[in-house]
Amino acid sequence: MNPSNDSLAFDRLIDAADAGFRASKEAARDRKTRNLPWPCDLMGADDQPEGLAEFSLWEMEQATAFLIRLGFIPPRR
Repeated sequence: MNPSNDSLAFDRLIDAADAGFRASKEAARDRKTRNLPWPCDLMGADDQPEGLAEFSLWEMEQATAFLIRLGFIPPRR
């Protein structure tokens, strides 16, 4: 689901960001690390949290960028 204008509806972005942040916290807990993985990096992983299944990779990339802008997850170094 990548619209030609590269925009994601606000409510869909919020839903994806919420699911992505929850998935990152879940993955960090399961992996026993403090480092939150990027939600888009969890897509397609063997341990992909179930909550990400309803989102496309593109949507999760947009949600990840949003979470970084908000300061919920750190940018890559």
